[in-house]
Amino acid sequence: MVDARMLEHLSKKELEKYLGVTRKFHQASIVHGIHLLRIMKYDRQITRGTHTEERRADTVAERQSVEIDI
Repeated sequence: MVDARMLEHLSKKELEKYLGVTRKFHQASIVHGIHLLRIMKYDRQITRGTHTEERRADTVAERQSVEIDI
């Protein structure tokens, strides 16, 4: 098990060696995700709020597209 705060200290080579992440795209995605977590200070409430806001925006956009089609 790896603590979230420990993730930011792992290199791409270590991601491959210890976590089995071999594809470069996946390594880059993990590194960017870790960076985002660090910006948010690892606060789970912030990430949940962002996800909920995105869902609301998607729902509003879907409703508007239905209203336009009618």
